[in-house]
Amino acid sequence: LGSLFVEFDASVMPFDPEQDAVTIANRLVGEGVEDAETEQLANTLGWEPRRMNSAICYLERAGAIDARHSLASEPWRAVCLTAGDETLRFVRSRS
Repeated sequence: LGSLFVEFDASVMPFDPEQDAVTIANRLVGEGVEDAETEQLANTLGWEPRRMNSAICYLERAGAIDARHSLASEPWRAVCLTAGDETLRFVRSRS
């Protein structure tokens, strides 16, 4: 299901999962954040769950973050995003 977000949202939604993924990765790297609570990050960005989840799917597919999942994470795809060396490489490859 996650890959469907990535494939189709850029065409049918008013946002682009790839650009949003870069925004998230830049924020995590720029602020030196290793672990970010998904809901808090979405609130800071002013994004609804659909937009945030789509960007998370993109980052997961790119191998740029580790996402902590939970059965009680609804409406979020993940409860926490963990940044690391892969996130930094992702950011550098898109700057």
